[in-house]
Amino acid sequence: MPDDPPEHQYQQGSESLSFPDDTVVGIVDDPDGAIAVIEALLEEEGIDEDRVTFMCGESGARRIDPEGERHGLLGRLQRLVQHYSDKEPENVQRQADELRAGRYLVTAPATQETRDRVAAVMAAHGARYINHYGTWTVTRLEA
Repeated sequence: MPDDPPEHQYQQGSESLSFPDDTVVGIVDDPDGAIAVIEALLEEEGIDEDRVTFMCGESGARRIDPEGERHGLLGRLQRLVQHYSDKEPENVQRQADELRAGRYLVTAPATQETRDRVAAVMAAHGARYINHYGTWTVTRLEA
């Protein structure tokens, strides 16, 4: 039986505003591409199926909530703090815009040691705008 995801791991339907630490996130243009990326992550990297997630459409954009409005006062405060950090505001706005434009967002767990491999697998199967979310950083990964 696979290990349960850590409590901070993003779960579809979660109300968490941020991606969990040690997550790689990529944008894919269409459903077939999203399936190809997910299958490759499962087969080539051996990532458990319940640890790979995706979002699409307006519901995905609302989940990302670039302004924090849907997540109340704490969500707005979190986005305000993030506004003054690294590139988080640019990332979340771009991700929400891509979802609204009909594209897909795929996430997979990846540590500092595995993030480049996970990003390369995503890129090889059509993902772009790939980022790694660490504890205090967001790193753009070009495979």
